[in-house]
Amino acid sequence: MDTASVFSALNHNPELKDLAYISFQRLLRCASALKDDILQPQPHTAPVTAAPDVLPPIITEFLSDSFHISLDAVDQLWDAVKDIVWALPTEVEEREAVEAMFLLHGKDRGLAALVLYPPNKTCINPDCKAQQCGSVLKKEEQRRIVVFTRAEGTRCAWSVHLKCRLCNSNYHNNFVVHSGFRRYYGGLPRYLQVGEHQFVECELAMHWTDLMQIAVSATNCARLYDIAEVRCNPQDQDWQFRTSPTTEEVWDAFVILALLDGHQRHGSCLHIPHDNCQKDRYTVAMRARNEHIITHGQDELPHACHGCMRVFHMPNGTTRYTEVVVTDGVTVGRPCCAVPHCKNSLESTRHRTDGR
Repeated sequence: MDTASVFSALNHNPELKDLAYISFQRLLRCASALKDDILQPQPHTAPVTAAPDVLPPIITEFLSDSFHISLDAVDQLWDAVKDIVWALPTEVEEREAVEAMFLLHGKDRGLAALVLYPPNKTCINPDCKAQQCGSVLKKEEQRRIVVFTRAEGTRCAWSVHLKCRLCNSNYHNNFVVHSGFRRYYGGLPRYLQVGEHQFVECELAMHWTDLMQIAVSATNCARLYDIAEVRCNPQDQDWQFRTSPTTEEVWDAFVILALLDGHQRHGSCLHIPHDNCQKDRYTVAMRARNEHIITHGQDELPHACHGCMRVFHMPNGTTRYTEVVVTDGVTVGRPCCAVPHCKNSLESTRHRTDGR
């Protein structure tokens, strides 16, 4: 059935006539996800390749409650769209079809299924006249990027920067650059920029953080991603960037996620230099974060449970508590200066001079 016939059939019912297109599209997806549940109660002679004429009562009630339409309206709608529902591809099939379309027809035109734009379409600098009149940012710069995701492997994409013509603020997907500093937007972005052309999905960065808590190194996080994700999800080999993360990019994702999470908890925004090289860009922010934890403590500090604490009732009537202490080499063996009580930072892990 074509779309003209479907909408013509819907016009005969006042409820369905006023159904929003987004709700209509969502209903089709819900019904498609329930195909096996719709088919199972049907007679054993019913063909699996054709949509049944009648929905099971529980499915009808579910769609009625979910989309706020009557049971009769659901039955009429099903009669009009059942063939479309039965032919709809799954979400995975649809995503693969869209990716293939962009790869075949969009690559030469500079188009991709994933394009990272700044969240702001107008300048947000309060001192800028463009912000005061609400003019839209139009001066743009495009660049090819790779995005490391957890579920879909490495994706070839584009990043678009928008620049204000009046105050020269340069808006990126994660931050805005002005007067030599990066000011990150509030909250956690879906994709973290860890290099000029590399982004890491926030969910993947959280996964790497979890792995590091069970003694998985950043190097092994990168290797694991290369083996488990990229190999099973080959991407466009003509893209100019590698499709596996480096150890440094894993560490950068860890640091950026920790800093942004800390600022989100305190209702502030991260500011860092824009002109520094990547390895030094977050040093001051990391030091400030560490000093804040030293002076204010961590949320986990007062935590106590039966898993990490043992309570002993002594014969003399007193109560003793025993808590877990980590004593592995990573925790105890932190490099420090050979001079006792020296608070200066080491230039490297081998820089441990004693002044002699």
